[in-house]
Amino acid sequence: TNAPAGSRVIPEPTRSDLLMIDPDITRLEQQLIATRATIEAHVRKFRDPNHPVRVEDREIEQTLLDELDERMQAARGQWVANGGRIRPEADGAFMRTEREQRLGRLRAVQVRQQAQLDKYYTMRATLSEFQQRVDDLTRDIRIVDDRIKALDVPPDLTFSGQIKIHEGMRPLLPSRDKRRQMMVAGVFGGFGLSLGFFFLWGMIDRRAFSVSQLDSPAHAYRLLGILPHLKMTSEFDDDRDAAAQCVHQIRNRLEAVRNRESSTVIAVCSAFAEDGKTNLTMLLGWSFAAAGHRTLLVDADFVGRSLSRRTGTLESAGLREVLSRKWLDDEVRPLSAGNLTVLAAGRLESFGPEQIRVDDFEMLATELRAQFDIILIDTGPFVGGVEVLPLCAAADGVVFVVRRGRSRNRLDSCIDELRITSTPCFGVVLNRAAPEDCARYVSGSSGASGKGRRAATPSTLPVAMGPVNGRQSSVVCTIETRSLRDLDSTPGADS
Repeated sequence: TNAPAGSRVIPEPTRSDLLMIDPDITRLEQQLIATRATIEAHVRKFRDPNHPVRVEDREIEQTLLDELDERMQAARGQWVANGGRIRPEADGAFMRTEREQRLGRLRAVQVRQQAQLDKYYTMRATLSEFQQRVDDLTRDIRIVDDRIKALDVPPDLTFSGQIKIHEGMRPLLPSRDKRRQMMVAGVFGGFGLSLGFFFLWGMIDRRAFSVSQLDSPAHAYRLLGILPHLKMTSEFDDDRDAAAQCVHQIRNRLEAVRNRESSTVIAVCSAFAEDGKTNLTMLLGWSFAAAGHRTLLVDADFVGRSLSRRTGTLESAGLREVLSRKWLDDEVRPLSAGNLTVLAAGRLESFGPEQIRVDDFEMLATELRAQFDIILIDTGPFVGGVEVLPLCAAADGVVFVVRRGRSRNRLDSCIDELRITSTPCFGVVLNRAAPEDCARYVSGSSGASGKGRRAATPSTLPVAMGPVNGRQSSVVCTIETRSLRDLDSTPGADS
């Protein structure tokens, strides 16, 4: 540069000098390169030079060029003002001023871009609305075209612009009124649907409600009998006589299937708790005793111990102590009825149901067979009872009790599981049977004989007449009325 004599010549600043004075020049150049690359992409996409996107790209490019030129001129002026030197101490205030100016320009660009974006969204919504209207109109036009086609008259029906109308033909037969046929079809259809619904519901809901559901050749078991549903307030002879007759019929059927040449061990089980196995065990015990058999009741339900509770031997030594020491002492207790004794569950807490073994119970059963004719075992519920399978394996047969309203599927599963013990199932007893089922097992004469009469002794019940010592004699066994009334058990007790 030309300068007056005696003055120092200021050299032209290099690019490095300018970048040292204003570092934002590099960032602006990079933004300009990226913007031009975007412009090239938009040129290929939008052919119209006046497209809003391309116009906006040109505005952004021009803004960056103007800002870059201002930055370059300001950096050169700063270079001259510093006498051809870089003064870092003066850069701070300069940079702040320039940044504020650039921030204002960028905000202005942002406002313009936001306005363009809002305009774009508005146009897009308008376009969607127009497209929906076009679709609706197209659908309406199609409907109108279909109607016009339906109204078109074939050419063979037109003559000189007029439509030929053929005369109608008279029917050969009068039209038939089908209301009667429809009524009959509705009656039979409704009846058939009702039967089908009840049949389907019976297939789904497999609960035992009557004798006919259990007494079927299709089952793998036979029905031994029923125990009627007695009311707790019943004190008439005919009600108790009917219940006693049902018990004796069950006993007679067991007599028919058991081996009468030796003693018989019978396990009384149920698929559910509180189905009445304890009550059936006691009633069968009294019935066998009334027939002259030496009968033993064994309480093998270590959890419920209902038999021990009802016979008043809850605190007596019993089966636990016998199985623990593996020999029988004086645990067998006589009851008030003749020929009837009981072996309680015992009070030895250290001996649980999981310690019962088949061999130990078979040894005990062998010892008991020498003293008794009939041994009835009151077990726990078949499902969930640990002691049930060992006891059933040592028995000669098993009797299942199912309360009215219980599932038959669970009963079938228990009988299938019993097969692994090779012990036969003597049959099933339906507890809490409905009054109409009692007609199959109770004769009318027995019920009528005591009809309307009060019991002479309300606390006792005459039970049976059975053979004793080969002679037909009147053997009367008194059963506590409470035991028969417990057929209608309360929750919490195994009735």
